[in-house]
Amino acid sequence: MALVTLRLNLVTRIRGKVPKSPFPKIYILIGIGFVIAVIVVKAVLAPIWQKLLLSALG
Repeated sequence: MALVTLRLNLVTRIRGKVPKSPFPKIYILIGIGFVIAVIVVKAVLAPIWQKLLLSALG
């Protein structure tokens, strides 16, 4: 939903029209922050999960 709103604002700016409600950039920053957090958590937990699975297999 957020990306659709951002795209619509970009299209209206390219066409020379002023968007009625500008999309808050803070939402984009929060979204990027969550994506980075997920990547970091997966990178940290992957070796632990691998050891657990290997020990379960024998």
